[in-house]
Amino acid sequence: PSNLPALSRSTRDLLRHRPDLLAAEARVRAAFELAESARLNLLPSFSLGANAMGGTRSLTNRFRVWEGQVGPSLDIPIYDPVRLAQVSVRRAETKEASAKYRAAVLKAFEEVEGAYLTTTTRRNQLAQVNGEVASLQSALTDAKAQRSAGTWSDLEVFTAERRLLQAHRAQAALRHQQLSAHLELIKALGGGPAL
Repeated sequence: PSNLPALSRSTRDLLRHRPDLLAAEARVRAAFELAESARLNLLPSFSLGANAMGGTRSLTNRFRVWEGQVGPSLDIPIYDPVRLAQVSVRRAETKEASAKYRAAVLKAFEEVEGAYLTTTTRRNQLAQVNGEVASLQSALTDAKAQRSAGTWSDLEVFTAERRLLQAHRAQAALRHQQLSAHLELIKALGGGPAL
């Protein structure tokens, strides 16, 4: 666990692998497509065609009424207030989607930076505790040798063993914390097999 590989990912990879960023990007693209569609809906349209509509009989009228239209029709919606309002609404939606995307990207980078910092801190703490464990192991070996030589009592050996056990507990706790920090880093980077 102390020799976990350093994870690195480019900004492009981060933006491509985090599901929340992909979803926010899709919302931005959809908002821009809808805004473009609303803008294009303001352009004039020309059509050729024929229409025929029929009516049903009524009690007062014995005959069916037919209405027909043949020829070109020109639609100039540039001054249509409903379509102009639709364009304004779509523009506002694009601004909102863009702002949410920026917020999601900033949050993702904050999470990655925090995860890197936590992982590095835990790795350094574990290295320090590993050094303490090695030092206490050496001290226990020396204490046992001194006890065998008759210069130290059992109490001093027990004290050295207690210190070593406390260091082992701290070492195990830090290993757990380092693994948790490593998993948070993988999660912040978007996870996946590309790590």
